[in-house]
Amino acid sequence: MLYGSLAFAAGALLLQSIPELPGAQWLGLLPLCLLLLRWRRLRPLAWFGFGFCWAALHAAWLLGDELPSELQGRDLLLEGRVISLPEHGAARIRFLFRVDQAESRGSPVTVPPRVLLSWYRSDAEIRSGERWRLPVRLKQPH
Repeated sequence: MLYGSLAFAAGALLLQSIPELPGAQWLGLLPLCLLLLRWRRLRPLAWFGFGFCWAALHAAWLLGDELPSELQGRDLLLEGRVISLPEHGAARIRFLFRVDQAESRGSPVTVPPRVLLSWYRSDAEIRSGERWRLPVRLKQPH
């Protein structure tokens, strides 16, 4: 089983090293990987394929919550809850924020359900679990 775990991790690492996510056609590897599990000598190759496909699916799922491009850099008003422990830096506070409502110029808009916010106001006291209504400018994660 050690070889299977190492092969799975190697498959996931390979996905991390490529510059672009592969297309959906790579999911065709999954049935092939299931077939390869039948032969003992080819099991590490099957686990490698599973690791690659798992990492690709996970990345696609995470990137599915992208900010619509027309909202990038625009002033938005977000209402929600702080869901992480705030990280205090030299000139900023960073925290994860679960968005309950978002609006732009008075009309509701759709944003990802969780956003990472940085607040550049040193006198702010933010605690996990608090509800806030914040004016923000969001940008795509990179």
